[in-house]
Amino acid sequence: MATKKPTANNSKAPAATKGRPAGLLTWVVAGLAVVIVAALVILNLTKSSPSQTDTSGAATNATIVSQLASVPSSTFDSVGVTSSVVPITAPQVFTGKPALTYTVNGKKLPGVFYDGAEYCPFCAAERWSLIVALDRFGSFTGLRNTASGATDVYPNTPTFSFVKAKYDSKYVAFRAVEQYDQMQKPLQTLSAGDTSVIQLFGANSFPFVSIANETAVLQAAFTPGALAGLNRTSIAASLADPTNIVSQAIIGSANYLTAGICHADGQQPAAVCTSPGVKAAASALGLK
Repeated sequence: MATKKPTANNSKAPAATKGRPAGLLTWVVAGLAVVIVAALVILNLTKSSPSQTDTSGAATNATIVSQLASVPSSTFDSVGVTSSVVPITAPQVFTGKPALTYTVNGKKLPGVFYDGAEYCPFCAAERWSLIVALDRFGSFTGLRNTASGATDVYPNTPTFSFVKAKYDSKYVAFRAVEQYDQMQKPLQTLSAGDTSVIQLFGANSFPFVSIANETAVLQAAFTPGALAGLNRTSIAASLADPTNIVSQAIIGSANYLTAGICHADGQQPAAVCTSPGVKAAASALGLK
């Protein structure tokens, strides 16, 4: 694969991870993270040490899986794409690229492709929104707990791994590749098709998400600093609360991803795709 290059708000492949962040933009991003963390403290969000359910490598417990999949429609609609504290970066919309589809049980479905790494803190943040969005169209099994690398920026950001996960949906097919593990060792390998999708967008950093090659995530939707000091259990428990600033970042980003999937799959299911939160995201993206 092509060596992934560092950016101010994305992770890079291990071959280029030596050295420190540099440049004014990096310091601005770091300063923003400090402000966000301070806001979390001021607003008295629950922070606690990782519990047994947060153990890295363990299967994600049923309660957290359910919380990811059962965010109320009212929360999505209340949040829309607005976060009161944590800025949300929208995915980009593209035209004229060949459609990305995957065949599942003999049926061709719009494809969602994720490329990332377990050590990557920006992937750690993006997975929260991606899982919440995909859960509106189907269901996951086999999610496992992990955290971003202890020696990277935003160390130990709580998240999930797609390595052993399976996704079932009648609307969309999902493929994920985690190229490196938590210790930056090679983990999964890109296929030729995966590589062609990445090259189609000139993507050179983690995370990367293509939704049918029509909408793409080329940088994380929000800073992993928003999750600093929190554990997986507390983040999942807050998802239903539209006033929680971490929830706002995750749900707002999930609405954008949902709008992209709805655009790709013919606006199904209608209850999701015509909801106010998704319509707000589609309007912001310029999708019909």
